[in-house]
Amino acid sequence: MKPEALTESIVTDWQKKGAVKIPQLLDSAELSACREFYDWILANPSPIATQFFEGEADSFFNDVGQAAGYYPRAKSLFDACPSIRATVQSLFGADNRNIWFLGYEVFHKRGGAGRHTPFHQDASFAPFHGKHLVRFWIPFEHTPKSHCLEVIGGSHLGPLFNPNKILMTDPSTHRAEGVDDTTPCFDKEEELRAMPRIPDILADPEAYEVLSWDLDPGDAVAFHLASLHGNAPVDALHPERNTLILGFFGDDCIYKPLPVEGMGDFLDPAAFSGLKEGDHFSLSGSETGSKRIRL
Repeated sequence: MKPEALTESIVTDWQKKGAVKIPQLLDSAELSACREFYDWILANPSPIATQFFEGEADSFFNDVGQAAGYYPRAKSLFDACPSIRATVQSLFGADNRNIWFLGYEVFHKRGGAGRHTPFHQDASFAPFHGKHLVRFWIPFEHTPKSHCLEVIGGSHLGPLFNPNKILMTDPSTHRAEGVDDTTPCFDKEEELRAMPRIPDILADPEAYEVLSWDLDPGDAVAFHLASLHGNAPVDALHPERNTLILGFFGDDCIYKPLPVEGMGDFLDPAAFSGLKEGDHFSLSGSETGSKRIRL
């Protein structure tokens, strides 16, 4: 979809609901460039790449780190995919002047048994805050609504929940007794007051506005990083999905330490050294880690 084709309703849904389908975000050449980038990530995993639930039938691969050597490849990717920057700008609105790359993530679910991803908020894991925060969820296969990412409408405007213990990178937490999809990382009384336990969405989905879509290759889901999102399993009806996620932020995005000590620096502590609350998030980053790419 060319940026000028973004309808007012798409932009309004993005602002109010925190998630929207972008039909044909990528043309065939842009989709090929994204797939090349995705394949490079699989071949060059970061130090925190994780095979979640390893040894179980519904295991899946995830990498949210930024591997050594990704920087020039990401810059080349955005040169090859002008629709990405233009669409981010359309979502952020006319008052935004700048766009930075926030980082990538990949999921590879295969074998017809990749379990759902626990519902979570990306904003619970990193110290940023603002309205100009978006990620594009880009699957390379046709993805039916029943197997698509699910986002809870309006949740980006609500509370910031406790990070899921099961999603942290210590493999010992993946099998620990008593740890389920909503078990909080930080369970002291004062920590739960600051960041409450995430609700069990799948136990009562009718209580929420669950957003999901049928997607063709080239389509994407755009969601705010404070939106509750997850699910997206694979099974015998949809046996494999390769998904690239690209994140971006704009002018309205500041450094804001999370209310629980110890969160927000587990990927690259040097990236936030010397920052004060309210500093623009583009001042974060480091030469060895997540140096920010300005599109």
